[in-house]
Amino acid sequence: MIPAGMRYCMLLLLFNCACTISSDRGREGKSENPPSPGFDLANSDPAAVELADSIMVAVGGRDNWDNTRYITWRFYGEREFAWDRRSGSVRFESFQDSTTYLFRAGGEGGRVQIGEKEIHEPDSLSAMLHDARSEWRNDSFLLVMPFRLKGDGITLKYLGEERTDSARYNLLQVTVSEGSEAPPGDYIAYVDLTDNLIKMCLELDEDSRDADDFLVRWDNYRKDGNILLPAPAAGDVQVHRRLPEEVFEEF
Repeated sequence: MIPAGMRYCMLLLLFNCACTISSDRGREGKSENPPSPGFDLANSDPAAVELADSIMVAVGGRDNWDNTRYITWRFYGEREFAWDRRSGSVRFESFQDSTTYLFRAGGEGGRVQIGEKEIHEPDSLSAMLHDARSEWRNDSFLLVMPFRLKGDGITLKYLGEERTDSARYNLLQVTVSEGSEAPPGDYIAYVDLTDNLIKMCLELDEDSRDADDFLVRWDNYRKDGNILLPAPAAGDVQVHRRLPEEVFEEF
C-alpha cells in the first residue's frame, strides 16, 4: 500500500504543470484592480490605494492573479499546502504530527486524518479544523499578501517614505479587521521604491515599531506562471494549471 504522503507527491508529479495563462502585463492599471466589496475604501488614503495598485502591477497584474487557480507550497519545512483558489479547497499536511486536513477555506466542516486514522469524533474534528483554518489563514497571508491589499475587511494608510542603509521604501499600513480572510491586526508593508515590491512586513504591537518584530522579510520573489510570488520561508512554491480533484478529496 502506498503511503498517503507519497500518493499525494505522485499526483503532483503527474499533474504538475506551470500556469501559462497569457496576459498583457502592460494593460494592468489602477482602474483594472477593483476592490473587494468589503474593502474599506472610505477610510483608506487615496495614496495608499494607488500604492496597492502599483504593487499589484509589480507582482504580475490583476488579470494574471485572477487567472491563477492552483498554488502549492511548503512553509518552514513543517507543513505543505495545496490551494484551489476558485473553489477555496485546501489540502494542509503537517509533517510534525503526520496530520492531513482537507477543508474549504471559507466554509464549514472538513476532514482530518492522523497517520492512517481518520478522525470522526465531532468535537475533536471541529476543534482540529478550527486550528487548521487559523494556521492556513496566517500562512497563506504571508504568501499572497501583495495580492490581497484591497481585500475584504482591509483599510490602507500611506505613512510616507523611510530610508535604510540599503534601500528606500514607501510605508503602507495595512489594517485587517476581524472576520477577514487575513489574520486581524495592523501591519506595515515596506514597499521598495525601485520595483514596488513589498520586501518586509512588520506587525504592529501597541503602535510600537521594532526591527526585531518583523513578521517576514521577502528577499526572494519567484516568477511562476505569470505572477511573482514572495517566498519568505516557503519552499517549492508552484503555480499549476491543474491538479487532480483527489488532492483535495482523498488522504
